[in-house]
Amino acid sequence: MTLTIHPPGTPFPPGHPFAGNTIHIGQRPPPDWKPGMNPDEAQELQKIEAATHEDLARIWRFAPSTHPWINNRNLWVRFNDRFAQLGGMTTEMSKRIGWE
Repeated sequence: MTLTIHPPGTPFPPGHPFAGNTIHIGQRPPPDWKPGMNPDEAQELQKIEAATHEDLARIWRFAPSTHPWINNRNLWVRFNDRFAQLGGMTTEMSKRIGWE
């Protein structure tokens, strides 16, 4: 394995999990960041944690398959777990959010 040291402020190369971002020495990743998760995913994870049961139900029913919470494996697992913890799609919730 080769360790390459780049000057602070150097962008990460394409294909790297942080591609498109610049991390500076001393900068910390978001608190929910996990290895293999880029900063955008960590921000979306925070949105999942802040979402209400109704918010999650609306995503479950109405979001296109390209929605980041559905299309991204890391986010999908957390979205699905959190939605289940909040009660999932109940009859009452289904009636509340409707079909259109």
